[in-house]
Amino acid sequence: MPRAGRNVAGHQTFASCRPTAAGGFDSIIQRDELERGFRRLSLDHRAVVVLHHYLDLPLDRVAELLGIPVGTAHSRLHYAMRGLRAALDADARSTAQEAAR
Repeated sequence: MPRAGRNVAGHQTFASCRPTAAGGFDSIIQRDELERGFRRLSLDHRAVVVLHHYLDLPLDRVAELLGIPVGTAHSRLHYAMRGLRAALDADARSTAQEAAR
């Protein structure tokens, strides 16, 4: 079940996304990195990630909603998570290189 949130300037925010007093900037940075990685995914991959992880739907229901075989939903989720992980790793490496300069 999705977390309750509030609408701010056309964007839905959630309690877990709001910065806390301790480490507030770190959570903002992590959220921005995740968003950049998410935007690098194809629309097909994004759809599966959102339906499965954000809306907490089982993959068979995701497949039904998207009109694709269950195996394709599994594959898209696998490659989406791999792509997201690679994007986050690339961002971390470039940030580390910039910090070393």
